[in-house]
Amino acid sequence: MKRAVMTIVMVSLVGLGPLFGISKAKLVQWNGIITEKDPGVKLQKLEEFQKEYGDDKDTLTMRLYTNLTDTAYKLTQYDKAIQYGEKSLTFKELDTADKLQIFLELSNAYYVTKQDIEKAFNLAGSVIDLAKASTDLPMQPDIKNALYVAPSLRIQVKILYAKEKDAAAAKLALDKAVEAYTLDKSDTSLKLILAVGNRVHAAGNADEVCAQYERAFAARADDDLARLLGVLYSKKGNNEKAIEYMKASYKIKKSAEVGYNLGILLNKTDLDAAIGYLADAFVFNDPKLSAKAEELLKHLYFNVKAKDMIPEEQDKGYAEILAGAHTRVGK
Repeated sequence: MKRAVMTIVMVSLVGLGPLFGISKAKLVQWNGIITEKDPGVKLQKLEEFQKEYGDDKDTLTMRLYTNLTDTAYKLTQYDKAIQYGEKSLTFKELDTADKLQIFLELSNAYYVTKQDIEKAFNLAGSVIDLAKASTDLPMQPDIKNALYVAPSLRIQVKILYAKEKDAAAAKLALDKAVEAYTLDKSDTSLKLILAVGNRVHAAGNADEVCAQYERAFAARADDDLARLLGVLYSKKGNNEKAIEYMKASYKIKKSAEVGYNLGILLNKTDLDAAIGYLADAFVFNDPKLSAKAEELLKHLYFNVKAKDMIPEEQDKGYAEILAGAHTRVGK
């Protein structure tokens, strides 16, 4: 959106060149550059333009450096992006959208090149603070958060996660990863949550992981989050919560693993449900779990549920259970 507006502004300036002290020829040349679609060609033309005209104190020079920064960044020429981005920030006339874009691109460039990790972290923080405080952006808050805040939080998460032996950093990283996920609901943010969550759990903070995973799950239900919550609560001995989240996971995406775990969790309290989930796990034909599921299924059905039935009734009932499982699982 911003780049389209920028192009329109530059085109309109052609007729107003004298008013801004910019020659018409210069503006016409600029308009040809700014509409270039190929980023490699565009960067070359931008750099040639800078060499030809130098750095006048005008709006066009500011636009030159913001475009140099953005184009170099898109080409993953991060050293140039840093050079041009730092120059861009010297212009006090930068609007909020330009500042956010430059801050974000500089932050990631400093992070990727490892030139200045602390600066990368602080620049990401600047994006977060400015975006949250801004009221003049021509976009809805959810779009602003997805474009600027969530990516900046992820940069900070990666920097904190790199501090492998710092439990406090991991805990903060998990909080920021979940915040990013609540803002953009993306799989990219979710992957960070799961990676950092493993480290926080390994450090002995299972309660913190459960609380943060629940917070993330409330923002956007995900089968992996629910499954892991089920596992964590099962290990903590909270079968009620374990069953709740395992069922939630299974509702989103059926799997042999979750079906088997539900069979284990439910076999003492809800025999019919346990048998159903174990039947599902069996018909998935999973190389690791289906045999175990079948063994427990047969035990619960033949030795517990149908122990007083005659063999013919047992076989008929078992066949019906498997038929139902095939229908549910689609196999």
